[in-house]
Amino acid sequence: MRFLQPTLVIGVFSVATWSGPSAEAVAQELATAEVDFFERKIRPVLVEHCYACHAAEGQDIEGGLRLDSREAARRGGES
Repeated sequence: MRFLQPTLVIGVFSVATWSGPSAEAVAQELATAEVDFFERKIRPVLVEHCYACHAAEGQDIEGGLRLDSREAARRGGES
């Protein structure tokens, strides 16, 4: 059992000195990728098919559902 201890110490030292990207940097990169995906793929569909009836600039907000902000979309509509 003693022969495993140096291996464990080397493994812990290797992890402790790893110089990869920080968790914050990875999270920021993922957030940027998600925003980019939304702006390229999702927003154009909402603008073309949904905003006329479900945005503050629309003529009448049908069903009380607004889709022009994240908070409003998460709040939902009348049903």
